[in-house]
Amino acid sequence: MLTTLLLVSLLAAGTLGAESPYKDDSPLKQAVGAGSPFKEPELVLLDPEIAQATGALCLDGTPPGFYYAPANTDVDPSAATKWVVYIQGGGWCYTLDDCLARANTSLGSSKFFGKTFGTGEGPFSSNPLINPEFVNYHRVGFAYCDGASFSGNADEPVVVRGTPLYFRGHRILVELFGMLHRQFGMDQGTHLLVTGCSAGGLSTFLHADYIRDNLFPAGGYVKAMPISGFFLLHDDGNGNNLYPDQMKNVVAMQNATGGLHQGCVASLPADEQWRCIFANYSYAHTTTPMFVLNSALDSWQLYNIYTVAASFSNCSAPYFPDCSASNIAVLNKYAQDFSRDLQSLSVYSQNGNGAFIDMCFEHCAGEGSGWAQYSLALQGQTSPRRPMFQAADDWWRQPPSSTPAKLYNYLADCLLNKQAPHQCQASCCPPSQKSFCSP
Repeated sequence: MLTTLLLVSLLAAGTLGAESPYKDDSPLKQAVGAGSPFKEPELVLLDPEIAQATGALCLDGTPPGFYYAPANTDVDPSAATKWVVYIQGGGWCYTLDDCLARANTSLGSSKFFGKTFGTGEGPFSSNPLINPEFVNYHRVGFAYCDGASFSGNADEPVVVRGTPLYFRGHRILVELFGMLHRQFGMDQGTHLLVTGCSAGGLSTFLHADYIRDNLFPAGGYVKAMPISGFFLLHDDGNGNNLYPDQMKNVVAMQNATGGLHQGCVASLPADEQWRCIFANYSYAHTTTPMFVLNSALDSWQLYNIYTVAASFSNCSAPYFPDCSASNIAVLNKYAQDFSRDLQSLSVYSQNGNGAFIDMCFEHCAGEGSGWAQYSLALQGQTSPRRPMFQAADDWWRQPPSSTPAKLYNYLADCLLNKQAPHQCQASCCPPSQKSFCSP
């Protein structure tokens, strides 16, 4: 009943339309109609002895883990060797006291992990109607419990107010993949999509090359899809280096340099290597094909990096209903800075890469309603518009070495309107809120 209602709502919104891949006679549609199970991933913890021996520990010293759902080979026999690894997000701890507090939550201790993992929408979703390409693969969700996007690698624990904290994100990454090889058959893997949202999206930027080169069978088909992970190295609305200084401290505190992209690290002097925790620095050196999902008006960044959204009252609501001209100018400035930072990288136009950059006030919409709702045309064009999930699926299927990025770079080529309705991208608004968006 739920899948039927969702399909009806998507059709009503014009999301699937004539391009729907769900033919009545397809094995996928038949399986859904017959009620075939698409399991939610369940928790698996790393063996405590292995965790202690390798030092792969959450902030509080408990063993890390992941959530796993096996491949659905009844629907797709080829999925037996295909994998999606989703890296959970949840921000960072910027100071020792932050990390101490975090160690008493599910973002710092496996004691608080749930037994199952809600997959939402996006490429990790359990819903075959909006995730037809990846739903049948082995799906693994890495629980995030280190506070530094799986990059920390401090040998000794740091004692804070009598409590030892372990900064071991890099070791967690290595050992979780090791467990997948030993116990779940990844040693026979042929295809891998690495993805994640927010801090997990940043992890995708930082570690895709390392995963491909060291943690997946050689010669495999490996691509990456970071969601809302392109955080700008940008001053705040008052010209202060608030967020850059916070992330610089994360790198120093967690001894994270060795867990960042080593091509980036090698390109910078020692006192600048902390910059490699930012996506634009690491992505510049990344060779794994990537499809970047992000908003140029990322809501988390507007609140926490640019720090202007909180002072805008109604202006910062999803569709900017009551913005002044000066508000719009400030927001458009950040969107322009975002687009410049991304598009100035040579990898943006490199064969095999792609992007879907919207203008919606959102964060992680690629694992939420935006996966099916948002639609864009290719950069420089106005039509046809592809929903995010179809654009992502198209990119995944193409051989990376011979596919020009311009065929997969979807961009909202607009800025917020000075006059209402301010939102310039029509698909940012669901049908009930269409009056807040330009046609």
